[in-house]
Amino acid sequence: MPAGYSTRCKVCNHPRRAEIEKWHLDDGVTYREIERRLEGAASHVAIRRHFLEHCNVQEEAVVRYRAAQERFEEQVAKRLTDLERLDDSIDRAHRLSKTAGEAIEQLVRNGGKLPKTLVDLYASASAELRQTKKTKMEALGEDPEGKKAEAVQSLVDLLLAAGEEA
Repeated sequence: MPAGYSTRCKVCNHPRRAEIEKWHLDDGVTYREIERRLEGAASHVAIRRHFLEHCNVQEEAVVRYRAAQERFEEQVAKRLTDLERLDDSIDRAHRLSKTAGEAIEQLVRNGGKLPKTLVDLYASASAELRQTKKTKMEALGEDPEGKKAEAVQSLVDLLLAAGEEA
């Protein structure tokens, strides 16, 4: 027999084995509570023995930990990629805005006429630069509006807690 199963184990052979294991491993339900839920179909001692002998909790914890770490790393990599793209956009918009601004200054100094397309290019590049910087700040959690929202939420939490104590 594999280490995870015994023909004599009441929990291994129970039709709700997966649910029983989920209760304890995922939800933290005690052995006595599981016994109560099963209406005495297995004692808390038998349930405990099942988990000690037929469920490798440590191995399962390692598997879940590694899976969680992989998901975490994927999310970090995605967020980092997004931030790098924002940096690229900021750099590109900055160079375009700077180049257009210098061209405008040169034309103004020489008394030349400003082409509308150049002015529009400067305006749109500057707007894109501002918007991309704002987006990056939001992604980093550094935007002023986000900080205001956090402060308001903290105040609401404090007021609710004070109301519960009264």
